Amino acid sequence: MRKHQPEVQYLRTSISEEQRAEFGRLVGATIGQIEAARFPSHSGIRFPQNGCVSCAHLGLCLEDQKLIDSSLTLTPGASDLAWLDELVD
Repeated sequence: MRKHQPEVQYLRTSISEEQRAEFGRLVGATIGQIEAARFPSHSGIRFPQNGCVSCAHLGLCLEDQKLIDSSLTLTPGASDLAWLDELVD
């Protein structure tokens, strides 16, 4: 029988200091990749949900400037969001 209300289950667990440090390194490396605008391509088709076909960043991971120029457009009013760059961390 299918449940109509979601259930939340809490499980106690812990991770070692080594696992915590490893995760910290992974997060740091991911941040570095994003800041450097490096988006590695993923080969293959993800059937049935082929994300590459509908990806908003089509062409970026392939570094295909022609594809980028034809797929990505600058939206009017985008410069109005410049104030976001001024937010303090």
